[in-house]
Amino acid sequence: ERLARWREEFAALDLGEYDAVAAADPSSLEGSLFSSLRWSVLIIEPNRHFPVHQHPDVEVEFVLCGALYENRLISQPDHMIETGELPDTRMPKLFKVARHVGGHFFSNPRYSIHQSYTQEEGVVILVLWCGRHNNLKDKQRALWAEGRCQNPFCELGGHPVTDLLAGISKEDS
Repeated sequence: ERLARWREEFAALDLGEYDAVAAADPSSLEGSLFSSLRWSVLIIEPNRHFPVHQHPDVEVEFVLCGALYENRLISQPDHMIETGELPDTRMPKLFKVARHVGGHFFSNPRYSIHQSYTQEEGVVILVLWCGRHNNLKDKQRALWAEGRCQNPFCELGGHPVTDLLAGISKEDS
């Protein structure tokens, strides 16, 4: 069952066929997506955030301790955004909030748009990624509008990071 779940997750990462990659000679992966990925350990203090951003390749994360929150677009693009502006579908629900805690594994597919942040506990994460991202502007604070959150009990509002981001978003405008 665990292998089946892993294969399903692997398929969602757009890395090729699991059996072919698992059986490949490591030297045959030179020049592929795998050769551009690297491991990083990120230690993020409480009440910190990253700008809204997009990665040109997959990002696989394992939370070692603490919690990482993400506001992620529901409808993701299939290419890199060149304008630098957050795309807004104008649908009533734009994003969902996820909370990833210690021991939790998650991934962000190629081209996904999200904003990661911590709250009171901070986080330590192990990340497999390409080392590159493209920051996007969210001038209307669309990823922070509680009414546009898909979660029934949206985790936004009343947190220090929300207040911090409100001030930063005004500076970006």
